[in-house]
Amino acid sequence: MSAVFYFCFLALIIWLMRRMNLRDAQQLEAQRSVARAQFLQWLQSPAATQLHLESVNPNPVHMVEDTPRGRDAGTAHYCLTWFLRNTEGHYVMLMSTQNEKPFVKVLEDRYARAVLKTRYQAPD
Repeated sequence: MSAVFYFCFLALIIWLMRRMNLRDAQQLEAQRSVARAQFLQWLQSPAATQLHLESVNPNPVHMVEDTPRGRDAGTAHYCLTWFLRNTEGHYVMLMSTQNEKPFVKVLEDRYARAVLKTRYQAPD
C-alpha cells in the first residue's frame, strides 16, 4: 500500500514540475517575441538610420538572454540584448526594456571585442 502511495506522490510531483516548466517556457517565449518586435520596430525608426543600421540584417551577431528568477515561480524579469554590426563596421547594442523603446548604445571597439570575442570583426 505504501509503495503505491509513494509512486502516486512521485508521479504527481513530476507532473506538477513539468507543468510549471511548460508555463515558464511559454511565458519566456512571449517575452522574447515582445523584445524582438521592440527591436524590429526600432530598426525602422530614424534613429536607426542615424546609426547606419538601415540596411542591416536584423539577425544579431550575438544575442544574450537574461532571465533572473524571482522568489515566486516564473520569470520575474526578462532582458534580451542584441549586438548588431552597422554598415560602417561598428557594433551597436540593443537591450530590451519594459518601455516601448530599447536601450541603444554604440560600443567602443575594445568593449565590442571583449563581449563578442571570436565573433568580433574590426571596422573596415
